[in-house]
Amino acid sequence: MVDNEYGVEYDEVHIKRLRIFRTDGQWLVEYQRYPRWIFGLDSWWWFNDGKYVSYTDALDRIQYLQSEGVVRKARFQKVKTFEVEQ
Repeated sequence: MVDNEYGVEYDEVHIKRLRIFRTDGQWLVEYQRYPRWIFGLDSWWWFNDGKYVSYTDALDRIQYLQSEGVVRKARFQKVKTFEVEQ
């Protein structure tokens, strides 16, 4: 999905598990995604979604991710194609 003319696109990562825990005085939200690498080597890995000072903010993020079922990661397009009018 391409967002704008600057070539920013969003990669939708489907998540299977979420967790929240306290570290360094903040609440850390992490997710596990469905395997993308060969032989499922990344199936056990936890990915950082963000740190929150307030527990309620972290819990709101968890509930939002549960309802969406995906995490959207912004990145630049690898290739941008332009049409030439004749």
